[in-house]
Amino acid sequence: MRPRDRKGDYCMVGFHIGNTMTENGGVNRGVCQTKDGLLTSVEECKDIAYNDNHEIVYTDADGKEHKLEANVPVSMNMWGFTPDYFDFGIREFSRFLSEKINVPKSEQVIPDVADALIKSGEATVKVLDTDSRWFGVTYVDDRPGVIANFADLHKSGLYPDKLF
Repeated sequence: MRPRDRKGDYCMVGFHIGNTMTENGGVNRGVCQTKDGLLTSVEECKDIAYNDNHEIVYTDADGKEHKLEANVPVSMNMWGFTPDYFDFGIREFSRFLSEKINVPKSEQVIPDVADALIKSGEATVKVLDTDSRWFGVTYVDDRPGVIANFADLHKSGLYPDKLF
C-alpha cells in the first residue's frame, strides 16, 4: 500500500458471491480479482444466476457462459473512499459520457471507476474479506426471506430492539 498521504488508497468489502445470491433470478455484481489482499480488477457482470445444476454462472457479451465458485469475491458497493475519489469520479464520468451518451441504458458503475483507477496505477484498493451473508430485495419474492433474516438477527441479539 502507498503511504496514507497519497491519493487513491481505498478499501472495499469483498463478499463471497455464494453469500449474495437469490434463488429468484439473476443479479449484477462486481466480480473481483485479488492478489495479496489488493484488488487487481473488478468487472461488473450482469444476470449472475444459478443454473439447472445450482452452479453460479453468468453469460458474457459474446454469449459465453462462465462459472463462478461460491467464494469468488464480489463488490456489493461497500467501498471506503477518501475525498479525492470524487475528482477521479468526475473525470471518469466525463469520459463515460463522451463514449456512451447516445447508448440507451448505459450505466457507469462504481466498480468500473475503481477498475480504471487500479489499471492506471492511480489507486490501490485493499479488499476486506468477509464471509457475512448479504441479503436484499432484488425481486418481490425475496421479501419474505429478508424479513425472516432480520428477525433471526434480532432474535440472536445482533440487532437491538430498536435500531434508531
